[in-house]
Parts: sequence; structure tokens; C-alpha cells
Amino acid sequence: MKNLRTTGEAFLRTLLARDFKKLGTLLGPNVKFRALLPPGSFEWSGSAAVIENLSSWFWIRGGF
Repeated sequence: MKNLRTTGEAFLRTLLARDFKKLGTLLGPNVKFRALLPPGSFEWSGSAAVIENLSSWFWIRGGF
């Protein structure tokens, strides 16, 4: 269980830091990611698709 917690914490820290390049190293090439958002449910397959969609959530006009 400790390894799962450590992996989850690393994923969240990297996502919050918006380090999408590093995030790609934490995801396997065959990852399946599911999200439930107001428009409905979504599922992405593969690390490139997951990174592309997650990064779009954090893109803010005017940026930081």
C-alpha cells in the first residue's frame, strides 16, 4: 500500500506543478484514465492522450 500511496502522491505533486513532461514518466504507455466531468464521462487511453487532456485543464488564458 505504501508504494501505491507514494505513486499517487508523486502523480498529484507533478500534476499540481504542471510538469506534464515529468507526468508522462509516471504513466505507463497503456494507461487508461477515466474522468467524470459536468459534460459527462470521458476515457483516454495511452499516456500521450492523458497528458494532452490533463494539460488542457490547466491552460488558462493569460497564464501564470
